[in-house]
Amino acid sequence: MPTGPPTAAPPRRDIDQRLVQFDLSKLSQTQKRVCRAIHHLDAGFIAKYGKAVAIMKSLPSDHPHSFFRQANNHCLYCTGSYDKVSSSSLFKIHYSWLFFPWHRAFLFFHERILRKLIRDETFALPYWSWDTPEGMQIPEILTKGVLCDGERGKAHLPPTIANLNYNNEESVRPSNEQADGLWGKEEGAVPGL
Repeated sequence: MPTGPPTAAPPRRDIDQRLVQFDLSKLSQTQKRVCRAIHHLDAGFIAKYGKAVAIMKSLPSDHPHSFFRQANNHCLYCTGSYDKVSSSSLFKIHYSWLFFPWHRAFLFFHERILRKLIRDETFALPYWSWDTPEGMQIPEILTKGVLCDGERGKAHLPPTIANLNYNNEESVRPSNEQADGLWGKEEGAVPGL
């Protein structure tokens, strides 16, 4: 299994790739799933989520459901690794209208993979409620164990407020000032962010 962070190298063009046509009409509409705020999860759900990610990380890197392949899939489309057909510009998801629909579809399939790996049709990914005071820090479950990204800079860990305006520059503003900016209490802040 490869080590280190995923690479965003697109697949070789000389390899035949089979496109899968998904028929979403066959999905069960009877199973209700509840998405919970990540900072309000109970120990049972955290264990279930951790188990799903651990299984995903244990799969061989060439398995389509492996953590490595999922991370690479995200990286490919979010770093401009693909050329657009009949265009000189790169295909980028971030900073375009494609951001929300592409990531929603990515999370839809990512959640289905996790559900399949733990054989639990009720599993639903939690959401990060970053616009509430208790959700303004990186959630605790993402700072340890299998859900932790060991590459994350220590400056972003609690008790630091998550810097949603991050542009490759570390904030020197105190956490309370960052929170005021998120709540629209400072001049020029966007209300509702």
